[in-house]
Amino acid sequence: MFPPGTSLVGDLTLRRAWPAMPTARCGLRGTTQYLNDLRGLWGAATARAEAYVLRLSMIYALMDGTAQIEKQHVEAAIAVWDYCSESARLIFGDRTGHTDVDKLIDTLEAVGHQGLTRTEQTKLFKNAKRKAGQARETAMQLGLVAEIERPTATRPQQVLYLNQHAPVIGGE
Repeated sequence: MFPPGTSLVGDLTLRRAWPAMPTARCGLRGTTQYLNDLRGLWGAATARAEAYVLRLSMIYALMDGTAQIEKQHVEAAIAVWDYCSESARLIFGDRTGHTDVDKLIDTLEAVGHQGLTRTEQTKLFKNAKRKAGQARETAMQLGLVAEIERPTATRPQQVLYLNQHAPVIGGE
């Protein structure tokens, strides 16, 4: 219906000055985070960054009275989006939206490189083994934690770590 890179707004057709979408491919500062797989509440709040940046850039072009989206319109839109994204990060932080997972993550952050055994995880949830297991599984599915086998004198223990605190297996 319309050539690629155009949108109909009322009776006005907008065109982009260059074919690339406003993402990291444009080489503009600060845009690579939009392509990352952000998780949790912050990720949910900022998941459609590219679409919003494009819409904001159209608004800036219209405010300039032009039918062509220029690089400066995209840069202005990205600046607004960076502000929105940073605001969402400050509001939501690394919260997942799951109370039990957040509790587990907070505790893992506090214990650092020590990690938590399954017994310690169960105690964290007042001996509710199922609740501890669900929190662990959800955190693992979200890619926030790693469970590593720690050798002991009798049988190995399963120890849960935040990814940044997990020991490197087979490394130094």
